[in-house]
Amino acid sequence: MGRSKEERGSAVSDPINLNYAQKLRRDGAGFYLSELARGFLKGEVSLQIGGKRFVIPASEFVDVEIDLQERGGRYNVDVRVSWLRMPVTKSDQHREQKAG
Repeated sequence: MGRSKEERGSAVSDPINLNYAQKLRRDGAGFYLSELARGFLKGEVSLQIGGKRFVIPASEFVDVEIDLQERGGRYNVDVRVSWLRMPVTKSDQHREQKAG
């Protein structure tokens, strides 16, 4: 299993603006979403996107929006979670790991 570049959210970093889209089996999508949920429970959300891993500290309170629609025989569930950036500590600086 390869390792990827890891970045931690911090006040000195550039803003993160990434999108993720992929067709997955139902169980794969469930696993991905459960990993996100596990991260919120731990207080640190980790996302693997495009060969990079982003580790983002989650605040105690988050805003959650859920939108469910059916259009043309297709269900769309949009989930948006947002929160304020946590105060920066020295451990939040960008870290890189060798790909391997």
